[in-house]
Amino acid sequence: QAAHIPVIFRPYHEMNGSWFWWGGRPGAQGYLALWQQLYTYYTEHHHLNNLLWAWTPDKPNPGVENYFPGRDKVDLLGTDIYPRKDSAAVTYPQRWYETMHRLAGRKPLGLSEHSQLVTPEQLQQQPYVWFMSWGEMLFNANSQAEIKQSYDLPRVLTVEDVPKRL
Repeated sequence: QAAHIPVIFRPYHEMNGSWFWWGGRPGAQGYLALWQQLYTYYTEHHHLNNLLWAWTPDKPNPGVENYFPGRDKVDLLGTDIYPRKDSAAVTYPQRWYETMHRLAGRKPLGLSEHSQLVTPEQLQQQPYVWFMSWGEMLFNANSQAEIKQSYDLPRVLTVEDVPKRL
């Protein structure tokens, strides 16, 4: 904070699943109370003002809204989406994008975790502002040509595009 460096803070991700201790507990007495407690502690008690609060559920299936802490406590939104094994289903259904876009309002919306890259055609229908491929999964789920095609898109910035300031 003293160095004036913003930090993307992504607490309690994939809360709409049941694989983490904080997950699968919707509503005001569940996950929302946990988010509020942490938000208040960091912003009011510690006066941290360099955190960008990222709310990032797993696939935004029906009911994800019951975990949303509100735009006043979220700076950016994302969703973790991995293809379902042995499924021919669309990896990034339009209805999931529309659900998240509706919650985001004017907040930046991205793919907070993924393996399979969004195609240029999908980005036309689902204009995510940011995305984060999950480690080696990027290389396991995409060909070199697909990776190059995605990262060479004019709207995609990589670390090489960001001026060095330190």
